[in-house]
Amino acid sequence: MSRDARIYYEVRGEGPPLVLIEGLGYAMWMWIMQINDLSRDIKLITYDNRGVGKSDKPSYPYTMDLFAEDLKAVIDAVNVEKCHILGVSMGGMIAMQFALKYPNRVKSLILVATHHGGKEIIPPPLETLQAMFGPIPPNIKDERDLYRYKMKYAFSKKWYEENQDLLNQLIELRISEPQPPEAYMNQASAVFNFDLSREVSKIHSPTLIIHGDEDMVVPIGNAYMLHEKILNSTLIIFRGAGHLLHIEKANIFNDVVRIFTKLVEQGRYKPRKEIIILDHEITNIERLLS
Repeated sequence: MSRDARIYYEVRGEGPPLVLIEGLGYAMWMWIMQINDLSRDIKLITYDNRGVGKSDKPSYPYTMDLFAEDLKAVIDAVNVEKCHILGVSMGGMIAMQFALKYPNRVKSLILVATHHGGKEIIPPPLETLQAMFGPIPPNIKDERDLYRYKMKYAFSKKWYEENQDLLNQLIELRISEPQPPEAYMNQASAVFNFDLSREVSKIHSPTLIIHGDEDMVVPIGNAYMLHEKILNSTLIIFRGAGHLLHIEKANIFNDVVRIFTKLVEQGRYKPRKEIIILDHEITNIERLLS
């Protein structure tokens, strides 16, 4: 229980604790490419943010601070004092909010496809905003068509065209746990009002920033800003990847997460000012991060 909401969570595996936090409108099913793999050698903690999935959906606008309190309630419930935290998009915003409020509970941050908020961020293209928040186009016939249209902007063009089977699987998972439109907008309210542009430089935890260079939801320039402001950070760019790069580039993404958390645990992580560009190879990542 976190304040007035029950937050659904699961724990799998043994090893260093890592919390995964999803973004706007997505529940735990969006970790379909991470849970079995990462839990082989990591204590993986996943949960549904309030407003989505199996968690409660109170009917008022949420805040990022409230989401951070939900995260605290989860790690308190599983008796973890200090953990690695990975957040995608809105999940990265929650992770930053939590790290500033409870720095002693954070071993490291992995910030994926996210930004620090405020007026200086680079917004999504108008076309993306239309898909996320605009009226439903007249050619949309059913719920599956709707999510196929919306998720088109979450992936790179190439991946979207070549991975229809996995896309359909994600759509079915999304339909199986429907999110009321009101709950989606209550979550979105936290994103609209989020601004850590002045405070984010106070984050001192080891931080890995990961971004796709074809992100149509959070343009890549936002990753450069985060990297500039968080001194203890390293930026990895996944070439040819869109917003949901943890789905598109799952194998290499999981390996990077595994290597980073291991290096932090061993005290061997060192921030890197130069940007790391990844395509299909993962050679020397451990050397680059230590």
